Amino acid sequence: MEEAILSDEVLVLTEATTSESFDLLHEENIAKLQAMPQKNIAVNILMRVMKEKLTNVMKTNLVVSRSFSERFETIVERYHNRNDHMDVLEVFEELIKFKNDLEEAIEQGKHLGLTYEEKAFFDVLGADPDIRKLMEDKKLVAIAKDLVETVRMHRTHDWDKKEQAQARMRLYIKKVLKKHGYPPIKVPKAVEDVLEQAKLQAAGM
Repeated sequence: MEEAILSDEVLVLTEATTSESFDLLHEENIAKLQAMPQKNIAVNILMRVMKEKLTNVMKTNLVVSRSFSERFETIVERYHNRNDHMDVLEVFEELIKFKNDLEEAIEQGKHLGLTYEEKAFFDVLGADPDIRKLMEDKKLVAIAKDLVETVRMHRTHDWDKKEQAQARMRLYIKKVLKKHGYPPIKVPKAVEDVLEQAKLQAAGM
């Protein structure tokens, strides 16, 4: 997987992995990209890997994929509207920072003691700024862990495609939120957001 070959100053990279880190873009390969005189080639390589990674993140974490996809599109648009070599250099540096920030967002769950699946629910619940003010991370962590167990316990075959099964799942999610004292006024939206994330995970199984 970790193949990075500099031949005739063209870096040949295999596709990005679906793991929780950019195995392909380790420090050595980043250094090779930074050393390339043809920064437009380096930029295109980075954009290719970032796009592939975002596609994978989209299958597992709704909140992270949305926020970073919007940011990525802005960077791509800037590259396509570039005027000179300095614009290319700036886009290259933006992509490096983007890569580091996305990696940090993906790995953040480990610092909270969360699995990747649990982190996705944590992100959904914490996407509302009001909730982040009202509830501490440790409380959101507890809810996220409970939600993962609840969804696993009650999911049935193709539940994400059947309306009745989804209705039952909404009730289970609602019970978890109420159990942990989630603000009642925020419950309806949280239920739908959690359900959407759960369906996303089910589709990726």
